[in-house]
Amino acid sequence: MLGQPLQIRLLALPGGTDAAETEFDGVQLTATFTALTPPTIRRFGPLSGTSFPLTFSGPSGQSYQVLSSTNVALPLASWWVLSSGTFGVGGPTSTNYTDTGATNATRLYRIRSP
Repeated sequence: MLGQPLQIRLLALPGGTDAAETEFDGVQLTATFTALTPPTIRRFGPLSGTSFPLTFSGPSGQSYQVLSSTNVALPLASWWVLSSGTFGVGGPTSTNYTDTGATNATRLYRIRSP
């Protein structure tokens, strides 16, 4: 699981030889690190009435959240989650979102993934 230490667990299967005498040979653990690519906001605006469009992209199959705040200094836990989803699997990874509650007041956006 992401963020957890790697483990090897060796178990004797029921019905096999005496579990106290089970031997394992050639046990290996191979780990591959895959860096996550952060999402990118491609286009935004203009505000039309109370609608503000965003177009963003990210790696295929990776989850995302659209966050909003009126104060950039707030911790992310205090930002509003406006939408969430998964970037297209095996297809376009560009996503469109329109904030229909936007106003002319300051409103900041952030795409968080995963």
